[in-house]
Amino acid sequence: MTVRVFIQMSWLQRNLSWNPSEYLAIDRIKLETNSIWLPNIIILSGEKGGQKIEFPDIAQLHSDGNITLSTTTYVTFRCDIDFDKYPFDSQECHFGFYFDDVNPPHIDVVPWNASAEFKSDSYAVTGEWYILDFSTELFTDFNNESWPRYHFKVKRRSTYYVITVVFPLILTSAMIPLVFLMPPENGEKVSYLVAVFTSTAIFLNFIR
Repeated sequence: MTVRVFIQMSWLQRNLSWNPSEYLAIDRIKLETNSIWLPNIIILSGEKGGQKIEFPDIAQLHSDGNITLSTTTYVTFRCDIDFDKYPFDSQECHFGFYFDDVNPPHIDVVPWNASAEFKSDSYAVTGEWYILDFSTELFTDFNNESWPRYHFKVKRRSTYYVITVVFPLILTSAMIPLVFLMPPENGEKVSYLVAVFTSTAIFLNFIR
């Protein structure tokens, strides 16, 4: 499963702070990201090794040393899919953001707003799934480092499958018992049953 996510990050570098009153009341500037330190943030999404975040070219630096930037990326998930209730199934997936470096200091990655209420109108959903719920938790690993993990529950849009799969199968299955309503002297009972079975087999082969 692939989703397009908007990521906004912020961290503090006090060595880049200044007093706005000494610089014409300028309290924020834009600067190139290749001139500052950038955290090596990995998206843990089930893919081997994770997915590294590509930073934009420009970041915003505030007078207190706070750096903010935003980017958009596609995240591919490898979820444990349960088809027991297909096509009326719902699935749960998760991903997280983790700081990774060769010789890292102790850095905790925390969610921007962990208590934010889920609002379905904040998400643009396309394809065969739509979001039922979204939640955030702060996970602490064995190194005592914290990183946010996001859980979301999606449900399959079943209308298409009901029209193209479920309903035709029910219809052809309901036609089979009708052969017993035909009078014995009717010579079309066998040909009728063969035609129904053949159409069902062709249909199942088509949707496979």
